[in-house]
Amino acid sequence: MRYLQELSQLSVLAVPVIFTLSAMLILFQKNTKDVSWRWSFLAVWLSLGATVIASISHLLLKINHDIIENSILNHIVRFMRVESLSLIMLCLITIVALVIIRFSKNYLNQEPREMQYQYWFMLTLASVSVVITSNHFVIFCMAWIGISVSLHQLLMFYPNRPRAALAAHKKFLISRLADVCVITGIALLYHLHHTFFISEVLTYYQLALQQPMQPANHLSQLAAVMFAIAAMLKCAQLPLHGWLMQVMEAPTPVSALLHAGIINMGGFLMILLSPLILQSLIAQWLLLIVGGITAIVASLIMMTRISIKVMLAWSTCAQMGFMLLECGLGLYELALLHLIAHSFYKAYTFLSSGDAVRHYLQENLAKSHVAPTASPRPLQWLTASALAVLLVSLLFLATQTFANNQNGFLAIAAIVSIAITILLSENLLGRTKIIPIGLMALGVVLLYVAWHALFSNLLPHSILQPALNGLMLAWVLILFTTLFFGYITLRYHPNSKFGQWLYLNLYAGFYLDEWATRITLKVWPVKLPARHLIINSANKFNK
Repeated sequence: MRYLQELSQLSVLAVPVIFTLSAMLILFQKNTKDVSWRWSFLAVWLSLGATVIASISHLLLKINHDIIENSILNHIVRFMRVESLSLIMLCLITIVALVIIRFSKNYLNQEPREMQYQYWFMLTLASVSVVITSNHFVIFCMAWIGISVSLHQLLMFYPNRPRAALAAHKKFLISRLADVCVITGIALLYHLHHTFFISEVLTYYQLALQQPMQPANHLSQLAAVMFAIAAMLKCAQLPLHGWLMQVMEAPTPVSALLHAGIINMGGFLMILLSPLILQSLIAQWLLLIVGGITAIVASLIMMTRISIKVMLAWSTCAQMGFMLLECGLGLYELALLHLIAHSFYKAYTFLSSGDAVRHYLQENLAKSHVAPTASPRPLQWLTASALAVLLVSLLFLATQTFANNQNGFLAIAAIVSIAITILLSENLLGRTKIIPIGLMALGVVLLYVAWHALFSNLLPHSILQPALNGLMLAWVLILFTTLFFGYITLRYHPNSKFGQWLYLNLYAGFYLDEWATRITLKVWPVKLPARHLIINSANKFNK
């Protein structure tokens, strides 16, 4: 068993090393783009292989319940976390990276800054892998900053585009604010616990959750608030969200990497520090309010957009809001499920956005020859709602989902029921589809329950003390009721007086980004780069 543990540790350690070495090799290549692409492919494949080996070794150790503490590598890997969460995230990142790098070779063919893209892409992956596996707050913080710096270079792949430069500038400043919050949180935790090791700090708060004998220290609550703010900034929450929609001028593989991987780092931070976040009611409410409002508003704004990539960007903003809302509710296993599903979905949709445009045009052309969709009648809404509530409640009760968390059961059951209600009601218009749609709804709920059970076992500490109370439950119901009626208004009553007012303001994004951009440029004005910089930068890299 000791050899399995050492194999798992070495494999995890190898991933950031491989990415960093590949970046250095690409940097010192001279006019050999094909060779640099081979290094990129080899690095991603080796990292994926190392991740698989580490995951299998870790799984075998858990099955045999024989974790060896006195490994000869302990002094080396004490600064790393080899656990379920880090291995899941590492698998996610390496798989997404493999797909994106294969897409990038054809997409960036003959681009003058092709090698520079590969260099910063590998450094970004190296920084992400260090953040995921680090067990030391100082190393974690350095890699956290490294992600932003490397990503900034990718977002500036076309430095002669003024809008791309402005969006990258806004993203850079917001990331620096998030860095300040992370550094402040780390400093507070070090002042309290006199250690930079993440595992030691989390062990303390996990024990505190099991035996809540006294209220949490004010400094620990402040640290939780700082980390929550950093997560919200990293996840592009309202009102500092505009850069996420405006970086669409970056290459499509950069957008895929951002939306399928890096944007999720805020959610990962909350899941990692969940024992600490559960100690602070203020941090939880920050996530509930900001994440909840962002999720609802961004979801409705997405319905007013035409551009496929912009729609996907607003979708990411909304999904990050939902994920942070789940963290605020203390449902971290659902947040991890949300993170994984969203990453794979966004990687696919961005890399296939060209086909999405074609399908969208074909679908709208077909719709132009048919009558507009009629609104379901009140009886149909009531029938669909009753069936959805009955289906979700029976399955949740039968599978003991949220058995130890009554308010969590009510909140998630309400959210899933609203989604199933819309699915059923819109298809009750075509009576021949009732049975297939009913079976589809049943399958969706069963799949949801199965995935919830799986991720609950992967993160058992997150359900030691349910964070949801009655007031939080009321807030969640208000949010999703608002989303439900907003959806009905935009879809079925867009020409009503309220529908026109709502559409107009949603299309303008309630002018939140305009105000945020104006303030940003006042605080730190940006000088747009000259067009000749792209040539100089490419020549420098190809020498």
